[in-house]
Formats: sequence, C-alpha cells, structure tokens
Amino acid sequence: MRTSIRSWLASVGVMASVSGAPVLAQTPNTVPIPHPMPVNAQQPLGEKGKNDPAPSPSPNADLLPPVPPLDAPQFGVPGCNTCGDVNPNCADPGCAGDLIPGPKNQVWMSYSQLLLWFQPPRATFPLAVSGPPNQVLLDGTGEFGMHFGYKIDGGMWTNHEHTRGIGADGFITEHRSRFQTISGGIINRPFFDATTGLQSSLSASNDPSFTGSMATTNTARLASAGVNIRRNLAYNDNWQIDLYYGFRYYDLDESLVIFQQTNLPAAITLGGQVVSAGSPVSLRDRVYTRNQFWGGDIGGRFEWKRGVTYLALTPKLAFGSTHQITQISGETRSTTPNVSVPGALLAAGANGDGNLGRFITNRFGIATEIGTQVGFNITENARIGLGYQFLYMNNVARPGKQFDMTVNTRVIPVSPSFGSITGVSAPNVTFDREGFFAHGVTITMEARY
Repeated sequence: MRTSIRSWLASVGVMASVSGAPVLAQTPNTVPIPHPMPVNAQQPLGEKGKNDPAPSPSPNADLLPPVPPLDAPQFGVPGCNTCGDVNPNCADPGCAGDLIPGPKNQVWMSYSQLLLWFQPPRATFPLAVSGPPNQVLLDGTGEFGMHFGYKIDGGMWTNHEHTRGIGADGFITEHRSRFQTISGGIINRPFFDATTGLQSSLSASNDPSFTGSMATTNTARLASAGVNIRRNLAYNDNWQIDLYYGFRYYDLDESLVIFQQTNLPAAITLGGQVVSAGSPVSLRDRVYTRNQFWGGDIGGRFEWKRGVTYLALTPKLAFGSTHQITQISGETRSTTPNVSVPGALLAAGANGDGNLGRFITNRFGIATEIGTQVGFNITENARIGLGYQFLYMNNVARPGKQFDMTVNTRVIPVSPSFGSITGVSAPNVTFDREGFFAHGVTITMEARY
C-alpha cells in the first residue's frame, strides 16, 4: 500500500512539471510534496541554480507564421460587391457594388410620340351671321383635332454615387390648320359703328342681289425646351425619387385669318381706281400671335417599381416672363382692275388710325406640366411606356381675342365713307389675355446604360 501511494505521487509530480522548474503538486489533503530534483543538482531545494540549462525552443518555430495582433471587430462597413474595397470612394469605376446609392445606370435617353389636343381658340363675337334671326355662321373656333408631336429627353449622372446629374428635354408639335367655309344666301359681318355707336354690318352675300362667300383659317403649333440639374433623393428596388430645377421655354404661335369674297353690288373707288359693280373683291383680315415663355423650372420624378412594371409621375412648375407678339394685317384686293389697299374690316387703319401693325408686350406668366406613365422593362437597359400629359399656361394672347368689334367706317376700304377724317380711331388691339391648355397621350421608348 505504501509503495502504490508513493508511485502515484511521483507520477503526479512528473505531469505537473512542464517547464523543468520545480513545481509543487497538491495531495487531496493539501500537503505539499516536493518535486524530485535532478540527479546532478547541487543546490538546496527552493534555490534556482545558476547552471540550469535554458528551455530550448521548438524545432518548428521558424516555420510558423507570425500571429497578427487582434483588432476591434468592425460592423456595418460598406464594401464593393465587385472588388471588395471598403473605402467610401471606391477606386474602381467599373464596380457595381453597394457604393452607388443612386440609379445603377449612368445615362438615360428617351423618345416619345405625342398625340395632343389643344384648347380651341374662339373669337369674342360672331364673325359671320345669317339674316334675321342672326344665326351664327362663323365663330372663329378652331377645333384642330389631334396634333402629332415628338419629344426627346436625356441626361446623365455626373458623380460616382449617381445622386447628382444634368438633363435636357424638348418637344414640338406639327403646325396644324382648321378651315371653315360658307357661301351663298345672306351673310353679314356684324360690328359696332364707332361714328354712331350703333350695331351695323358689312354684307358679304345677299343672294340673289349679289353673291359671296366667307372662310376662316385657324393655325396652331406648340414647342418646348428645357435644361435642368437633378438630385436623386431615394433609390431602391421599389422607389426612385428625383428632384430637379433649371430653365424652361415654351413657344405657342397661332393665327386666325378671315376671308371674304364678294361681287360688288355697287361701284366703289379703290386705290384711286373705280371698281365697277359686279366685279369680284376679296377682303382678308389676319391676326398672328406668339407667346414665348422664359422662366425658372422646378419639378421631380416619382417612380414606383414592381417586378418589370413601373408607374411614374413627373410634375413641373415654372415662373417667368411671357414675351407676346401680336401682328395684325389686312388687305382689300380687286382683280378688275388689279389693285389692292391695306385694311379690310376687323383689321384696318394704318399709321395709328386703327390696329394694323405689330404690338409687343411682356407679362408675368406661370406654366405647369404634369405627366404620368405606366410601362414595363423589356430588358435591363430598355423600357416602354404609355402615359398622359397635361400642360397649362396663363396670360396667353390668342388670336380670336385680339380683334375689336368697334370699327370706324372711314378705315374700311369698301365703305362709302372710306378716307374721311371724322370720328375716333378704331378698331384697336384689345390685348385680351386668357389661359391655354393642351393634353394628350404619350408613347415612350427609353434606353439606359
């Protein structure tokens, strides 16, 4: 029994010595047992010898790599999915990782086909009526129908994050015309006589005494252009929100022409020459207006995406000045003899004695444009959409509002009192203004890369 305990204590002492130095092992009753000394030890127990050999290093120590120091763990550091760079300014421009918070495509461009309807222009009074009960025959309304147009839009993001960019867009519609004609029967052109203050009329046809015809022509065209600076506020798999500001230009030009062809019931003097009764005489009244809006523009694009489909809203609002041109011209012409003089009925009176000439005004204007679009992505870089567009401009000069119904007969070339010097100056330019709107359908094809 004593031999077994002694052997167990010796084995415990050997297991506890891992470095060659004396180590005390503890028995179950905590009695210290000295480690056996080496046979060549000359020092007493508890004193470290001066000639003890140093522990030798491991023979494979030179083959092990150095252990790096432990750093504090980092969480939430963005990294590029392509190159793994964790620098916020990734040096690789071809990386497509999480370092681009904005739209992934840098450049966009689109082409749209426009199908627009304009607010019809109207005159402030009837241009031609029949005999009693004075049924309106011509009112100067221009129902143009559908205008075809073309629109382009493009731009690019200018920083690496695709959150700041520039863009430009513009559209133009066709120059569309609308005709109205009447002939035969009784055709009268009403106006107020400035010399008497009473309503009067110029007879264009009084069949069978004499015959005649009338026609009106309305024309209209609309164009726009703009440049802007864009800012992307949000982009993910479901939303894209862009805001922008810049410069906007709108150009609306219209015209109204009134034609009259009459076989004279009595002889008149025209341009110093006598035109005999029954000879054909033509009268032409024309007014042309152009509204050029220049102003600052603010707006945005809000897009919702789900799968391959998307829904977009693009509101715009512009404030600025509308440069307005009103040009009025008139002519009375005879073919036998061949002679013409300026002035007709509603466009008559040259050199400040009427409304013939060119008039320019500038007014504060507001223009707003709202577009919606729904479509789907054909590929990652191409999409197609169908949309609706609405445009409104205030303070617009339209042709039918510029004619004055009050006329002094002394400026009407076919009037017996033509050339007299009595009475007030009339007709005049009304300078009436109104709102204008256009709306319609857009078909858009867009490419991004």
